[in-house]
Amino acid sequence: MRRHAGFTLVELIAALVAVGLIGAIVAGTLRLGLRSQERLLARSEVMEDRRVVLGQLRRHLEAAGPFWLVGRDGMRVAFRGEARELWFAAEMPGGDGAGGIWLARLASVGGDGGVTLRIDRGVLAEAQGFALSHKVETGAVIDGLQAARFAYSDGGRWLDRWDDPTRLPAKIRLTLASSSGDPWPELIVAPVLRQPRR
Repeated sequence: MRRHAGFTLVELIAALVAVGLIGAIVAGTLRLGLRSQERLLARSEVMEDRRVVLGQLRRHLEAAGPFWLVGRDGMRVAFRGEARELWFAAEMPGGDGAGGIWLARLASVGGDGGVTLRIDRGVLAEAQGFALSHKVETGAVIDGLQAARFAYSDGGRWLDRWDDPTRLPAKIRLTLASSSGDPWPELIVAPVLRQPRR
């Protein structure tokens, strides 16, 4: 008997199974690649958001100037800092777009349930000491933190407190810890040194 050229049913089934397995492996690899790309895009969006927020904070803190503040003890530079809050004066645009010199308070508020870095600010001329008038703009700068701490350099060492009434610190450091565990870069800013303005 003559054999016809072709495939047996068993060979055809084996080839289909092999093609199916290769297809499943390729599809799984593509799915894994797409998920990795989505995670990478989400992470890069988070990092870009953080870069924008830290850039805005950097601009505000660099603009901190030795503006004079009138208080109960007379006149002093409008700058005071502790580990969980920082008061400074700077030229900033207002909520209505008009610029001016504002007294601002950056503060780490919250507790074990989560920390928020908030900003409260009012026009410097309306402030009495380190207290803002009733016309205050307020808002959250960063939510979802575990901790936010400020430190101040006198040029040689880092301090948890700055209360020199005559000058600004050489540098300001902000260390942030995220609740999610994603690291925040440390922000170190040197205020632009200017002569005190009245």
